[in-house]
Amino acid sequence: GGWQLIGTTALEMWDLGREVPALLQPGFRVRFVDVATTSIAAGACPQSARGQKSQKDHQPAGNGPALIVRATGLQTLFQDLGRHGQAGQGVSASGAVDQAACRTANRLVGNAPGVACLETVNGGLQLQSRGDTVVAVTGADAPLTLTTATGARWPVPRYQPLALADGDVLAVGQPRAGTRCYVAARGGFAVSPVLGSCSTDTLARVGPPALAVGDVLALGAATGIVGLAELPPNDLPGTHEDVVLDVVLGPRTDWFTPEAVALFARQRWQVTPQSNRVGLRLA
Repeated sequence: GGWQLIGTTALEMWDLGREVPALLQPGFRVRFVDVATTSIAAGACPQSARGQKSQKDHQPAGNGPALIVRATGLQTLFQDLGRHGQAGQGVSASGAVDQAACRTANRLVGNAPGVACLETVNGGLQLQSRGDTVVAVTGADAPLTLTTATGARWPVPRYQPLALADGDVLAVGQPRAGTRCYVAARGGFAVSPVLGSCSTDTLARVGPPALAVGDVLALGAATGIVGLAELPPNDLPGTHEDVVLDVVLGPRTDWFTPEAVALFARQRWQVTPQSNRVGLRLA
C-alpha cells in the first residue's frame, strides 16, 4: 500500500472476526508470490471469519429508556477516550477531539469518564427522550432548546444535568464559539466496543457508524451520582477571531524557499468545509 503499490491480494488483510484483525503485524517477515505463475496452498493464511459480523452496530433498544434521533446535524459519532495501543494494526487512537468536554459530560450525568458520548459538529442534532432520561451537553458554546411533547419550548443551559421526560426533544443549535458538542446520557449508550473502544474511527472505518435519523439509542442502567452544574469554558474561539497555532516544521521544509516558509507563518488561513476529523484543509 501507500505510494508504492506493488500488487493486490485476495487474502483478507483486515477482519474483525479474528482475535487480531490485521493479518500482518510489525516485525513479521513476508514473502510475496506472483499468483499469475505460482499457486498458493489453501492453508497458507489464517482462516477468515467469513459470515461473521464485521463490527457491531449499537444494540437494539428494547423497551427501556432511550434517545431517538430526530436530526443528526452535520456528523454525529460515538466517541470515548480513544482506542489506544492499536497502532501496530494501523488503527489510530481516535476518540473525542475535546476529551475534557467528553469527561465532563459523563461526570455531570454520573457516568465513568471513559463512557462513550455523542460528538456532534456545528449543531443540528435533535434527540427525543423515550421514557425519563438524564443528559448533559458540553463543549462548544451552542444554544440548547428543550421542546416538550405538548409543544412548550424553552432554552436550557449547557454544563449541567438535564432531566428529560418522555417525549421531550433536546435540540443543539449552531455554536457561537467552538465547533464540537458532546452529549452524555445517564447510564451510557448501549454500544459495543470494537478493539476495546466505542469510538468511531472515520479513517480506518472501525467502530459504530454515524447516527441516522430514526436511530433508537438504548441506554444502560444508571450507577453513579449525578454531578453538580459546572462552569463552561470562556476561551473558545469564535469565527471572528484568529486562532494562533504552534507548528513544528517538517522534514520537507527544505523543499520550500525561506520566503515561502515566512509567508506560511505570516499570512492568515481559513478552515474550509473539506475538513474532517482526520485533518483540516486550509485556504
